[in-house]
Amino acid sequence: MRLPVLLGALCAAGMASAALVEYDLVISQGNIKNDGQTKRSWLINGQSPGPAIVATKGDTVNVRVLNLGSENITIQYVLIEQFLTPWSDGVPGLTQFPIRPLATFTYNFKVTQTGAYWYHSHHHMQMVDGLQGPVFLKPDAQTVSSLTTLGLPEADQKKALHAELNPRFLSVFDNQHKSGEYVLSEWHKTGIEQLCLDDILINGKGQVVCPDLDAIASIIPPAVGKVTKRGCAFPDNANLQPYGGKPSEVDPDLWFNCVPTSTPLEVFQVSASEKFVAFNIVNSGTTWELRVSIDSHSFWVFTADGAYISPVKVNVISIPVGERFQILVPLDQSPGDYTIRVAAKAMPQLLSGYAVLSYKKSLLNIKLGGVTSAPPAKHPFIDYGGNVISGSGGVLFNAMAIQPFPAQAPPSGPADVTIRISLQRSDALTWTMNGVPLPTLPEQFTPLLIDPKGISNLDPALYTSFKNGSIVDIILETTVLGKGSHPAHPIHKHNTKAFFLGTGTGRFPAATVWEAFQRNTTGLNLVNPPLRDDFNTPPTKENTNWAALRFQSVNPMVTIMHCHIDPHLAGGMSFIMMEGLEALQPIPAYYKDFH
Repeated sequence: MRLPVLLGALCAAGMASAALVEYDLVISQGNIKNDGQTKRSWLINGQSPGPAIVATKGDTVNVRVLNLGSENITIQYVLIEQFLTPWSDGVPGLTQFPIRPLATFTYNFKVTQTGAYWYHSHHHMQMVDGLQGPVFLKPDAQTVSSLTTLGLPEADQKKALHAELNPRFLSVFDNQHKSGEYVLSEWHKTGIEQLCLDDILINGKGQVVCPDLDAIASIIPPAVGKVTKRGCAFPDNANLQPYGGKPSEVDPDLWFNCVPTSTPLEVFQVSASEKFVAFNIVNSGTTWELRVSIDSHSFWVFTADGAYISPVKVNVISIPVGERFQILVPLDQSPGDYTIRVAAKAMPQLLSGYAVLSYKKSLLNIKLGGVTSAPPAKHPFIDYGGNVISGSGGVLFNAMAIQPFPAQAPPSGPADVTIRISLQRSDALTWTMNGVPLPTLPEQFTPLLIDPKGISNLDPALYTSFKNGSIVDIILETTVLGKGSHPAHPIHKHNTKAFFLGTGTGRFPAATVWEAFQRNTTGLNLVNPPLRDDFNTPPTKENTNWAALRFQSVNPMVTIMHCHIDPHLAGGMSFIMMEGLEALQPIPAYYKDFH
């Protein structure tokens, strides 16, 4: 439930006062049938995904979490800057003790940002099993939206800004009917890195689709060759299982069996008189990068990971796991029903899900059970495998070409600290940073924020430390060892955003970023790079590729950086940064003593 409580008087004429916004999230477990198949799931206030948390820049937010589940949990807010409240970042063993069954924990933070975010468990595989939900941080009256740069007539601009303040949530999720713990056990039993997923859910709604294998034959990648009834590569495919494994032990339900369902799709009803609709899109899934497109409609992408960018007009956008974008869609087509397509852009599996954008006058076929089939195609831009259709006029969003709004450049000059991290894998299931998987910390491990000396229990390859105010460069080098290649890794950094300086092939060509910049290294941008908290590294089939980030450490915290693909996170692909702890403010007794 949402319990907003206003604090204080108006700050100044024409300005709305900040508020204390409170939420109670009751976490439980139960069976759901979001796609017609029964799954044991985590529930938040009786639903999965959970309710949206909405606040305005300047507000203070209290989220009281009551754990009625059977195991410990935490809630992490991606990537809400926890300025002066590092204990609310939600990472067990780093910033807090986990929340025990029947216990209540209150997260508290001041809203300093705007845009689309989300929350999820950072404990075991609970996010996979439904412990997640959207967050929207509204701009305050003083915030200038990048939508004001579109050059719209005044009346249309007002409608566009109204749409931004009243977005539709579009949480896309690659779904598995089996529990996360079961899937993890199958990975370890079979030694096979790729498991098929069942479907794509949109806001928790969707259907199991068994593709027409003849219809999709032309888009099956050559490395896959043939697919199962679920559109998935066979488990003994040597191209996709370089480490072998035990395909004879595969559970057929994870690869071969496919039973279609006809559960209701998500329907977004709009009115052409509104002129625009805004969507807050998050890939809250586990494994696949997802592409999103709306038949017949182009749109402006105007934020990335919650931060404003100079708007870019496209009609196809790729969303790696964990990333968020806000889009503004002009309602400039004839009233009718249009398919929203969400497709996995992944070589091992062809998988699509659907929702409906419906101009109000035209949704004529709603029955008691809801809309159970996508409308006929009307100028689609992507196919079932997420490929841009030739001749469709499809324009794919280029995340590396975006620029912050207002214009913002990274700190210039040499960095105070350079951190080089090698992304590696030693077998099908072990994904690492610097060759060492981050172990699962004991349930009652004292959080490093409370006892920084506990870091000595970990391998030195897993962490580093630096002073508050430091300019920090991170050089990520994806290295192929032996047979196993790397997909793109959506690397997520907690605490604050960083400038994504660029990517390139081979090893990083210098000892430092500044030295490489002075050499005019191709692919390196210190003038106007994207400002993100998720950084997609280049896919690497052989040798090495690199990616580079820069940020100034301004908020003392124990920060984790990790791959957002759940199998990779479970495989140990994480790194810890002890940021400016000499400047850490005293931790309130409530958080220090909670365990």
